[in-house]
Amino acid sequence: SNAARKAAVAPDTDVEEAHHHLRFALRRTRTMCETASTASSRARVDSFLSAPAGHAFVVFGSSGSGKTFLMSKVVVEAAAANVKAGSGWKGCVCARFLGTSAASSAVRPLLL
Repeated sequence: SNAARKAAVAPDTDVEEAHHHLRFALRRTRTMCETASTASSRARVDSFLSAPAGHAFVVFGSSGSGKTFLMSKVVVEAAAANVKAGSGWKGCVCARFLGTSAASSAVRPLLL
């Protein structure tokens, strides 16, 4: 039907937005280097993710301290672990980097 053809070619803005943020994370991990500080922070994030305690994990710091690189590294590694052959399904990785697209330019819509 005509409606089915339109649906088949209509862009899915949610999927496009998810791809945007994953590509952003991939670019960050390729263009930035891990420091001792981000490696230590990554270990804490990994520990939290392996045994979540039912509360949020907050990453904060001054401008240029490595927050974006840290989260990019975590996102890329988590996504890679989910698709590794033989590892089985471990869940879904959903990441949004504030201010990197029109749809992520404000915090409120990201939380809804």
